[in-house]
Amino acid sequence: NNTLLAHCVGAGKTFEMVAAAMESKRLGLCQKSLFVVPNHLTEQWASDFLRLYPGANILAATKKDFQPANRKKFCSRIATGDYDAVIIGHSQFEKIPLSAERQTAIIERQIAEITQSIEEIKAEQGERYTIKQMEKMRKTLQTRLDKLNDTSRKDDVVTLEQLGVDRLFVDESHYYKNLFLHTKMRNVAGIAQSEAQKSSDMFAKCQYLDELTGGKGITFATGTPISNSMTELYTNMRYLQYDTLQRMGLGHFDSWASSFGETQTAIELAPEGTGYRAKTRFAKFYNLPELIALFKECADIQTPDMLNLPIPKAEYENVVLQPSEHQKEMVASLAERAEAVRDRSVEPHEDNMLKITNDGRKLALDQRLINPLLPDEEHSKVNALVQKAYEIWDRTKADKSAQLIFCDLSTPKNVGKTTAADGEKIVEAEVFDDVYHDIKRKLMNRGVPEEEIAFIHEANTELRKTELFGKVRSGQVRFLLGSTAKMGAGTNVQDRLIALHHLDVPWRPSDIEQQEGRILRISGGKIELIDRIACFLDTGKVLETSTKRKTTKDVGVITENTLIESNVVCSEKHRAFFKEKIGKSFSFNVLFQKWLKSNAGKTYGNAINAYYQILEEKKKGKTTIDKQFEYNTYIRDFFEDNQGRSLDEAIICWKYKKSLQGHNRYEKSDLVALD
Repeated sequence: NNTLLAHCVGAGKTFEMVAAAMESKRLGLCQKSLFVVPNHLTEQWASDFLRLYPGANILAATKKDFQPANRKKFCSRIATGDYDAVIIGHSQFEKIPLSAERQTAIIERQIAEITQSIEEIKAEQGERYTIKQMEKMRKTLQTRLDKLNDTSRKDDVVTLEQLGVDRLFVDESHYYKNLFLHTKMRNVAGIAQSEAQKSSDMFAKCQYLDELTGGKGITFATGTPISNSMTELYTNMRYLQYDTLQRMGLGHFDSWASSFGETQTAIELAPEGTGYRAKTRFAKFYNLPELIALFKECADIQTPDMLNLPIPKAEYENVVLQPSEHQKEMVASLAERAEAVRDRSVEPHEDNMLKITNDGRKLALDQRLINPLLPDEEHSKVNALVQKAYEIWDRTKADKSAQLIFCDLSTPKNVGKTTAADGEKIVEAEVFDDVYHDIKRKLMNRGVPEEEIAFIHEANTELRKTELFGKVRSGQVRFLLGSTAKMGAGTNVQDRLIALHHLDVPWRPSDIEQQEGRILRISGGKIELIDRIACFLDTGKVLETSTKRKTTKDVGVITENTLIESNVVCSEKHRAFFKEKIGKSFSFNVLFQKWLKSNAGKTYGNAINAYYQILEEKKKGKTTIDKQFEYNTYIRDFFEDNQGRSLDEAIICWKYKKSLQGHNRYEKSDLVALD
């Protein structure tokens, strides 16, 4: 039957669908499978397909194939070729039409359903507002019927029915969650009535395949089947279990909702962040066993806990920062704006709740996004992120570990600098243009090479993206910045990842899961992989992995007499204390962090003395080099003293040095090994 692969990120949905398509063809259950995947993943899907089935005959679409001049030719190749599978992008799938007759029949059926609902509401003396809304929806459908699903967006090409496709696989199917529905419920949050043309198009094509295969030809796959609305469960069932819902009398949303859900009124925080309000939501399921049994007729649900995937251990750190005075004042103004919107004292085009909420998100990220002339607060999110990211970069230089930074609210712009008058001179001055460049400048000011910082936006072609991902995996790029949309699904750069930073909160919980899926993947880090392989070879058992969450502890007011806590975290509060006592030049260097972690129970007064002692030892050159850094330090010093020598010669001298007793630092006398 139709299937929903509701498997968590990293569970292997790609290979599941590839194997299902090839096995279905081998067993004679289908002739030609069509894979509909996110636009930027078509080539990656083709590569994965051939990795699992090297002899498969597949056709993968490129951007050029669906340009108006090439589209007819490509669709003709699909129709006439004997392919095991055809891989196209989401937007490309939308450009392949159904026949005009089928589109007409589907829309006429929807109009008939709405007309019947209007008659029922009128008979029950229902609210005039609800009737108006349904009349508006019927008018929209009538307009669409006239346009036949917007024929300007679809060429007069081979139709879906003529392609010979009898199996449909849709990757990241949550992109099609905004499917139209009509309901009598009014002013109830959690019932999304927005619709997208691509979702209506997908629904019509699913109904065609149901008719062709008897409800056995569609497979949806997503790691987040329900993003932020309970209606998405009903939408998934409409796509995959339409005939079942009709047979049970649950085809209309109100019938489904009255059987399995109910509205609840609760007090919740207002969107502007000040005060509370009562809100009615469609937010609770009942008759849950029956609903789950019905849904599981098509859905295979696999969560991380159920699969027990060997993902790397994760430490979650929540960094809590205090707002600036400017931010406090602006939050108060957001509340005033929200009141004005509710009282209808401003026009919607002047101000509205979406604009207010968006301004609130910008303000939480950086006050300069609201007004670039505001000061750069020392304890802002951006500055806290830069400090944390730099410390990790400095600590992991030897391993060339990489970090991902997610930021959805800003995009890189080519501004960066301006000119300003300084007396009689005209000098270059930095300006705040966007969060991305601000982070990059601050990291570079701390000593990070520019070539080690990259924006995902720079990779605007498949070739550039492949090249960029290769640089991250090899350690050439150690900071990759991007948004959920551009750096979410399909970003496989986990080989050297050591940290991931959420700079702002996305709209949907599913976006957080997609972001963390970039680092919490089965491959894990090198050391953990080696440990798992060694354990399996020695004992035949799979080494258990676990995730642990770590939040920063509030240690209260720090004084020189405060005891250093166990597992101390170098937080902003600690940094502020040390800067006050030591001066603005203070930084959490690696040696000082090690001292703090290994001296729990001593006082912060002892820590200040230890910091000065570490600085003195650094000046005298007495600091010891960790084992993992000795080789790099030796090779660097060798080349400083012997320009023109080869790496092979340096390694010979290093091995000679290791064979001697004493330290492993480079000395001129080591060159005797080359005689």
